[in-house]
Amino acid sequence: MAKQKEVQLELGVTRLPGRPCLGDVPLTPAEKQRRYRERQHHKNVTVNVSRDDVTTLSMLLTAAKFYGPRIGVDLDANSLQRLIDALDVSCGGAALK
Repeated sequence: MAKQKEVQLELGVTRLPGRPCLGDVPLTPAEKQRRYRERQHHKNVTVNVSRDDVTTLSMLLTAAKFYGPRIGVDLDANSLQRLIDALDVSCGGAALK
């Protein structure tokens, strides 16, 4: 078993190296997983779009991809393509038809 090294702080208090726990006791693996899932949940956004608006939204994204740079609108081509692909996948491949 490896020896743990203590770190001397400025105030004369010693502690083990590493990040201190967020309370009196360390988190269990289940608590860590729950917090991770909560953080991941905030990274995605769910939007409900009616089927009637899918074609319109698809045409707008395609027009922005081709005509955006020509009219001076600075749009990231990778982001636009990712949005078009996500829309197409969510509609079962029928978004651009």
